[in-house]
Amino acid sequence: MKAVLFPGNKRVDVIDRPNPVPGVEEVLIKMRASALCRSDMSIYYGKPVVGGEAAKTGLIVPGHEPAGEVVKLGPGASGVQPGDRVAVYLAIGCGRCQWCHRGYRMLCPRWKCLGFDVDGGDADYLVAPAVNCLKLPEELSFEAGAVMTDMIGTQYSAQKRLGVSGATTLAVFGIGPMGAAGVLIGKARGARVIAVDVLEDRLAMAKELGADEMVDSGNEDATARLRELTQGTGVDVAIDCSGNAKAQNAALD
Repeated sequence: MKAVLFPGNKRVDVIDRPNPVPGVEEVLIKMRASALCRSDMSIYYGKPVVGGEAAKTGLIVPGHEPAGEVVKLGPGASGVQPGDRVAVYLAIGCGRCQWCHRGYRMLCPRWKCLGFDVDGGDADYLVAPAVNCLKLPEELSFEAGAVMTDMIGTQYSAQKRLGVSGATTLAVFGIGPMGAAGVLIGKARGARVIAVDVLEDRLAMAKELGADEMVDSGNEDATARLRELTQGTGVDVAIDCSGNAKAQNAALD
């Protein structure tokens, strides 16, 4: 099969590898889509921000947001069948600890990240645990399924746990891909959504996605403006998608 490697120093190699073989409770998936995330760029530059020592070797196939078609089951694999259209969740847990049993495999002490610690979706075929496969309904494309595992899934989970609803005023800081997903999910859950960013084009995108208000934090005090827009009370929920300390402090304030 063909596979992509990011050996670092802005290199991209397309190589030949044997087709992977699914092990116990794993499945073989023919890839149909694999999204490119900002964290993938860290491997491209040779400075991975996720994963352990394996991620630094440049020998791991990237792609932690894949979707495709199940073609073969390994021993003991269940929950999916050959022909199923699936997206693949990135966190591979031990399957035995309390976090895995509660569904939070990304908190497993022994977790591995698809595309960083183990081969990901930037190849013709991918092997993954059957439990990580999320069946796609026919109305969702493989491309949509790929991006939903990370951006949409993260935002949906967060906003569900935070109780975002039609009674919520939600501020989303940082309207990159994750923040854009935050706007979409917030509006889908019925919230009044206020987008905060320093870039005019990002704020314009937020408006197109349904944001009710936009705050240009590069030209005004975000906390003061949010209080102004909420009659002095502040927002009910603030989600930071920027990773910027100023934005995090503004969200907390």
